Amino acid sequence: MDDSAVIAELLGRCRRDHQGWINGDPSGYRFAGPDATIMGGFGGVGVGEAVITPGQARAVAQFESGTGEIELVNAGTSGDLVVRR
Repeated sequence: MDDSAVIAELLGRCRRDHQGWINGDPSGYRFAGPDATIMGGFGGVGVGEAVITPGQARAVAQFESGTGEIELVNAGTSGDLVVRR
């Protein structure tokens, strides 16, 4: 798969998962392992899957019938790394 196809696929996933999130479904966001870390939009920092996953479920439970868009401004790849801004 070339770089533009990888970026397009990841952008599609981001858009799908974003729509799920703002409609009460956190399943598109997986945080695995003890080193997973998130600086949550509701404040605080979560470390580890056992802390982050329940916290995300509580956060997303506040949303339903949301709308929104993800706009890709710039992206690039280097080896196995994809960066989007």
